[in-house]
Amino acid sequence: MGRPLGPMTAKIETMIRMEARGEPHDAVLKACFGLEPDCEPRLRHNAEARMCDWRKRPDFKAIWDDELSARVRRRVPAAIGRLDKQVDNENDWVANKASNDVIALAKAMGIIRSEADNATIKVQIEGLPELGSPDQEE
Repeated sequence: MGRPLGPMTAKIETMIRMEARGEPHDAVLKACFGLEPDCEPRLRHNAEARMCDWRKRPDFKAIWDDELSARVRRRVPAAIGRLDKQVDNENDWVANKASNDVIALAKAMGIIRSEADNATIKVQIEGLPELGSPDQEE
């Protein structure tokens, strides 16, 4: 059994958020431990081992997911702007792909629904006996 977990500290949260943002490993080491890239290997190894332990914390995922969600939310307007430009692109392949992406996004958001989603297929077979279970006697 491992050591009991201490409380979530600002240093641990900083490491999680920096990694979720995709910041360079050396920048994370400097922010959390004050280590330069050319520091003593033993110090670097100890800091990296501690970071590895922090990644195993049960509360790690909640902070990681929060930071990634915030990162995606910040990028959505730029992505939609780019998609808008691609819909009007002179290249038919690019315009068609972007148009399909917009339609898929609209369906995912419930803005539009296709008729196929609402269709019910009704099959009626005339001239056949009433269907029942095979062990039923007539």
